[in-house]
Amino acid sequence: MDEDAGKVRDPSHCPHCNSQQHKRDLERKWETVYDRNLSQTLRRAKQTPVIINCSVGRKRHNKRPDAGDLAVIRRIEESDIPYPFPMHAVPEGDKTQ
Repeated sequence: MDEDAGKVRDPSHCPHCNSQQHKRDLERKWETVYDRNLSQTLRRAKQTPVIINCSVGRKRHNKRPDAGDLAVIRRIEESDIPYPFPMHAVPEGDKTQ
């Protein structure tokens, strides 16, 4: 991650073996999760936060997520939504993939 530019470096270098990879050559990592609201298992692209951006007053700050931040995200994902919400499937279309 190039923090100054706010982008993923392309090409990037492995910190362990120093090999070079281009974004177009990488494969997406997937995870399987159970959705309690839909009562079914879903396959979704795995996402890992690398930067947290927040505002305090008029100042914006960036920070790397720490164990506490990751625990909050995990707790939110494991929580039930306490109010009704629409559960209609998004119809198939030109831009829905």
